[in-house]
Amino acid sequence: MSRCVDFKAMKAAVSLLQVLEHFGFAESFKRSGNSLSGPCPLHGGENRTQFRVSLEKNCGNCFGTCKGRGNAPEFVACKEGLTLREGALALCDWF
Repeated sequence: MSRCVDFKAMKAAVSLLQVLEHFGFAESFKRSGNSLSGPCPLHGGENRTQFRVSLEKNCGNCFGTCKGRGNAPEFVACKEGLTLREGALALCDWF
């Protein structure tokens, strides 16, 4: 049986910061006001300002090689090589 995903509720319940913590990346990010910056966890960048997270908008953006961006389910899908639905289901399982 196929599981349903309430994307709106899931995105409201799970922050990108929680996802970064889940993967062990949060400690490499620095907070400045309502944003975080650090090396891109999607492509393994080393520049400490390459990936920025808006805590208010709950989304991130790579300004480096991969140009990856998005919210928590999009981040998980990209990081794990999953579809968006599979990424959202993974978030539901983790959180």
